[in-house]
Amino acid sequence: MSAPMKQAHENSEVQLHPRNIFKGHNHVVTGVSADSVNGFCTGSYDGSVKRYDVESGDLIHTFTTPVGSSASVVTSVLCVGPYLLVSYRDKKVKKFLLRTGKALYVIDKAHTCSVCCMSATNDIFATGSSDGIARVFNLEDGGMLRSIQTGSPVSAILLTEGLTLFTGGDDGGIKKWKLEDCSMEQEFYGHSMSITALATNGEFLWSGSKDAVARQWSLKDTECIRILAQEGKVGGIVIDGDRVFIAADNTVRERSITTNRPGVILKAHRSQITSMCTSGDGNLFTGAEDCTACHWVV
Repeated sequence: MSAPMKQAHENSEVQLHPRNIFKGHNHVVTGVSADSVNGFCTGSYDGSVKRYDVESGDLIHTFTTPVGSSASVVTSVLCVGPYLLVSYRDKKVKKFLLRTGKALYVIDKAHTCSVCCMSATNDIFATGSSDGIARVFNLEDGGMLRSIQTGSPVSAILLTEGLTLFTGGDDGGIKKWKLEDCSMEQEFYGHSMSITALATNGEFLWSGSKDAVARQWSLKDTECIRILAQEGKVGGIVIDGDRVFIAADNTVRERSITTNRPGVILKAHRSQITSMCTSGDGNLFTGAEDCTACHWVV
């Protein structure tokens, strides 16, 4: 970041323009995920999944998906090392090899209802569904390792390296689970509508909701220490170092975790942002209901 931009960034909100806008889908973009080899993937209600080159913006590959049915729309995408995981409204989860697009396996009935969300570490991944169940699978072969009845349709999920699972429900509640024995460790209540986003840095938990509020929670005592009112439904939250990015309505806003000072504003989408991710190196990606995805350098 240049010195003038850095100074402006530190003193006031600065609106940035996207580096690239991707218009490869003809329906709502439901998921974006950055991979480890300078690419990122998008999934859509149109049933397609596409992988783009971050530097050039070129389309690398379109993945074969089970199209032809209104139930087979893509609900989320997740890059994990050399693999891509795709979840579908028709209860399936499919694993691909990123570089070639080869399908490696399909979990035909990951849940009894639509798979709504996914999260992963290096060797396991978790799924959440409107059936109220969170499940954990072995990434290598797709074998199910854990199944947790959460008590509410799962609308957001977060799996940490410490084998801790957070689930956000349609009832506005958030629960922390210990995967070793599937026991619930903590509950977080404050939202009045469905949870749409979860993120953590190990010390704090951030949550977003359809109630147009983002909250910051202490993981020590579940106290809500900060409430950030938004201009619309929260569509995503990501953490990059000491910065947290909150997507609400069609806009992303940055805040400092330490000082809570506002930073850059990212606005290019024409409608609700549905998904957001970061590659951890200053590249941020958003997908929205306007059928587009954006690449931002922040």
